[in-house]
Amino acid sequence: MPLLPLPWDTDGAQGILATAAFRVLEYELPRRVTPQMRTLFPTRESVDEALLMPSFAIDDAAILYLDRNVVPPLDVLYATTPAYSVTSKLWAVYVIILENGDGEPRAYTGSATSMVGGVRKRLGDYKRMDIITGGIRELLPKGYEMAHMGLLATAEIPCEVDKHSTRGLFLLLETMFMYGFWTIRSTRDYGIPLLQPLNTHQLEYQGVNSRPATMEFGADTGVEVTPEAAAITAMMLALNTSFCALLASTIFM
Repeated sequence: MPLLPLPWDTDGAQGILATAAFRVLEYELPRRVTPQMRTLFPTRESVDEALLMPSFAIDDAAILYLDRNVVPPLDVLYATTPAYSVTSKLWAVYVIILENGDGEPRAYTGSATSMVGGVRKRLGDYKRMDIITGGIRELLPKGYEMAHMGLLATAEIPCEVDKHSTRGLFLLLETMFMYGFWTIRSTRDYGIPLLQPLNTHQLEYQGVNSRPATMEFGADTGVEVTPEAAAITAMMLALNTSFCALLASTIFM
């Protein structure tokens, strides 16, 4: 499917994308979103504004399935623009389909945010079997091969000043697609049923992702954490500490 460029009407495709992305921050477990990510995107409108970069584009079919809150058929993922067709230096959120001829197809969503080479460098990493995510590496001895690497969203590589905020956006979109296309290893809801598509139990593939990319946007980003975001993190740490203390007292009584 072609990549649809911005800008869009905020009540149309861009609005759908911003809403779907911010839903991740609303319903994801607090410990799985860094305070830096919450600081960068405190509101849906902040996601909307981040999407207004001139070069941003997204797969047009992806928008339809995100809007319907259903996982697309496998052939829709195969129809995404092949990563090898990219001739310019772009950052991207991508989907990888792995097949072994016998078993169930596997799907993985990731993002390419290297300042040098972008998605072309990431594609090269996979071709050379270099710096491969653990989930994919586990499948290789089982005969799985990368059958397709398609682009879900792209933008030109940002300038140095914008690299952290743009990377934050791409990690958020990666997580959005991970849930929207349910490329997670299990079909259980992981405690976040409001992020689970309606047809998760009708998947034509099995997911590979093991954790959301919103956990990767950390202290090295240069984003100064707001008091509100810090309070959420502190609250979750306190809850976890209390639970562990209660569990320990129960075990050793």
